[in-house]
This record gives sequence, structure tokens and C-alpha cells, in this order.
Amino acid sequence: DFIWFGNVQTLFNMFLEWMKLHIISGLFAFMGMFVFATIICIPPTILVLGSGFIFSEAYGMVMGIYMATVTCFIGCCLGAIFAFLRARYMTRDLIILFAERYHIIQKLDSALKEKGFQVMLLLRLSSVVPFNVLNYIGGVTGI
Repeated sequence: DFIWFGNVQTLFNMFLEWMKLHIISGLFAFMGMFVFATIICIPPTILVLGSGFIFSEAYGMVMGIYMATVTCFIGCCLGAIFAFLRARYMTRDLIILFAERYHIIQKLDSALKEKGFQVMLLLRLSSVVPFNVLNYIGGVTGI
């Protein structure tokens, strides 16, 4: 109720003022939001566009876009690493059980073991599989 009844503008202005006063904390807060969004598979498009707007408003056009780019890049990379590690160490055993039952999963796993770099590079370049899902695919397979 608090967000939907006209308080979005007030919260946005408060966040901008906080970011202007706390430059380093604002960078890390936004980076943390980006990492969290990547881990829970929220598409990063809204955060990328929002970061450009927020940082440009807070720090000026040139410095804001530079800070937004660096923040999104680092947050995206950290989120991908955490998602990969989460998938590798929390769900790999489950995939091994599925591979015993379903041959298609076994074939996918063996293809990624043999030519993992090429397959992942092609999947990253195509827009068929979302970025966040690829982090988990890489983690649960034997790449």
C-alpha cells in the first residue's frame, strides 16, 4: 500500500538524495541489488536502465553513465559467479539423478563436458536462453 499510493516519487527522491550523500555506499547498494536480482533470475534490463537514470541524476550525465556501467558490469559478473557456484554445489547431485533417468540430460551434460566453452559461448551470444538461466545451466552441468 505504501508504494502504490503516490509514494514512489517520494521514495525515488529520497534514494537520489541518499546516493548523492553516500557515493560509495550507493554504488555498493546498487551492486548488491544487481547481484541479488541475478541470483534469483530477475531480468537485469530494468536495473540496467534504472541505473543509468539514477546515476545520471545523482552524479551528472558523463560520470553517472560511467558509474552505472561499471556498477552493472561488476554486479552482473558477481551475480553470475554466485549463481554458478550455487547451482554447482547445491543442485549438481539432483542433475546426476535426472541424467540417469533421461538420456537427453545425459547427452547435454556430456556435450558440455566435451565442448563446454564453445557451447556456452554460442548460448551466451544467442538470445534464446536468458542470461540468468545460463548461469544455472553452467553450474548444474559438468562444464
